[in-house]
Order: sequence, then C-alpha cells, then structure tokens
Amino acid sequence: MPLKNSIIIKTDASTRNGDGVGIAFSARVTKQEGVMFKEEGSRFVDSDCKTTYAETLAALYSLSELNKSFKTKEINFNNFIVIIESDCEHTVRKINKENYSDKVDRSINHFRRRTRDLRSRWIPRSQNKKADAMAREAFRRGEEEN
Repeated sequence: MPLKNSIIIKTDASTRNGDGVGIAFSARVTKQEGVMFKEEGSRFVDSDCKTTYAETLAALYSLSELNKSFKTKEINFNNFIVIIESDCEHTVRKINKENYSDKVDRSINHFRRRTRDLRSRWIPRSQNKKADAMAREAFRRGEEEN
C-alpha cells in the first residue's frame, strides 16, 4: 500500500567512458485519495562524470522536474514525503546524508527543505527496469546527436 501524500521516484543513469550521461526518472505521486498522477522524464547531459555522481544527477533532475510540474498543477511540494529509489547504494547514502560539499549536494538539500521529508532507499536493479531503460535511451540519443 502506497504512503499517503508521497512521491516515490525511481531514478537511474547510464554512462560510458566520459561520453556523457543519460539520466531518467519515473515517479508516482500519491495523495490520501490514491494515485494522483505519474510522471517520468529523461535527458542527456554532456558531462564526464563517475557513476555515483551521474546517479545523483538523476535524482536532482527528478526533483527539479517534479517541482516544475507541481507549480504548474498548483500543488504544494511541502506536503509530500519524497522517496528516491536507486539501485546505486552510494547514491542512496549520499542523498540520505546532509552534505554541502558540492553544488549537487546543496541543490538536493534545497529540495530537502521544501518537502515534508526527503529520503532515499536502495532497490534491486530488477525493480528499476523502467528508469534504467529510459536512461539508456537518453544516453543513446545523446551519443547520436554528439
């Protein structure tokens, strides 16, 4: 049973040898009455970064896109518990720890202050197939364009 007033976000990233990174998310927004809506997104980022950083970028991208969507729908982000699910254990630890070492950490902490609660949890890769496929597709599209 889904949590009431929650946003469950599955995120993933796909990268290879400094050729950029595909990032993606699939989210389910639930209020007391049930599922309000589902949202997903993906994009290519022309950046040379390690896997954990790429996975963290995917989480930040998801928060940013959902925040924009909420403003359009006139929904208050502060009323929700946000759970970011990732198959990268390092990313889960990074998100769960308040850290201010770089711009991405500070940005995630900005969203932490804008929600009722922001946390992350690890999920097996087998439960993250949709976000994984979307990230791979975003990476492939980015490779073709560059």
